[in-house]
Amino acid sequence: MDEETSSTGIINFIFVSFAVLALLLAAAGLYGVISFTFGVGIGLMLAWGLAVASASVLFVAVVAVWVPASRAMRVDPITALRAD
Repeated sequence: MDEETSSTGIINFIFVSFAVLALLLAAAGLYGVISFTFGVGIGLMLAWGLAVASASVLFVAVVAVWVPASRAMRVDPITALRAD
């Protein structure tokens, strides 16, 4: 069971790492397109707005995952299985 949990944790870490990398690449790409189209000042402002929006969505997602996971870690598995 510990091997399955650790491999799941590693896979989740890899997925999150690639998601963060994709988010950074997308933000850099959008900044490039917007700055080329509208000029550096407007592009930089929009890129910062996109970065703040992306960071807030990421924060909400982490909290949405963390809260139920922390509650689930407090439950004894044997007690939960016997209750069913």
